[in-house]
Amino acid sequence: MWDIRDFTPEDAASCAQIFYDAVHLGTKEYYSPQQQNAWASQIPETGKWSKRLLGQQTLVAHKGKKSVGFMTLASTGYIDLAFVAPQYTGQGVGRYLYQSIEQRARQAQLPRLHTQASRAAKPFFEKMGWIVLAAQIIKRGSVDLQNYQMEKQLPPHDPTGNNNVPHHPV
Repeated sequence: MWDIRDFTPEDAASCAQIFYDAVHLGTKEYYSPQQQNAWASQIPETGKWSKRLLGQQTLVAHKGKKSVGFMTLASTGYIDLAFVAPQYTGQGVGRYLYQSIEQRARQAQLPRLHTQASRAAKPFFEKMGWIVLAAQIIKRGSVDLQNYQMEKQLPPHDPTGNNNVPHHPV
């Protein structure tokens, strides 16, 4: 089972490494090396990364003492970052993180969640009940990257406690 907890500055270096590895190793079938380098040319600097992750709710998944994934949630319902270490993809880490993020969004009574999902992340979000609003091309320098504007509507908070949060086996 994965241990999910709130991000602390001590997690910054491992989350930065997860991000870089996920972009460069986990998206090979979706993006060219040129596109991967435009997206993440180097491992993010720890201080800046920590500030970015502290600026929103960030949950980190751990296996023992090792960070294996992380996901963010802004107060607007925007999921800015959702990454799992490549060696742990397909093992339920992302789903477990997402369930925790969606639960927090429901507790905050957010009406919807939204993101700009990569080609690699799109199938994951679709499995979690999200819909594609639009495909788009974004520029990183002179390089084009395709991603998807996606959202999931969250029904109003149910005071009985039955919030219809999807629970999938991990």
